[in-house]
Amino acid sequence: MRWRKVCVRMPTYEYRCTRCKHQFEAVHPVGGTVDRCERCGARVRRVFSPPALIFKGSGWYITDHRKTPAPSEGDGGAPKSAAKPASESKPSEGTPELSNC
Repeated sequence: MRWRKVCVRMPTYEYRCTRCKHQFEAVHPVGGTVDRCERCGARVRRVFSPPALIFKGSGWYITDHRKTPAPSEGDGGAPKSAAKPASESKPSEGTPELSNC
């Protein structure tokens, strides 16, 4: 029987001591916490840092890379020959009109 090596990754959290101001990292599950400083034993508080990766500017969505202009709402992208006459596009009297939600 072959054993597969399983790698369980847990997040790294930063903590700072309230007494000696020692700052350290701890690796534990999401629900876990660290209560005491590893140097002096005083209470610690979790340190929140900004993310290291920030997405700025255009180029992150498919609409930012479109090579041809998008069809306007009026044409709906349908060819002119397939357009319906105005009389056919009206809802029948027995059918209530649907709102654009």
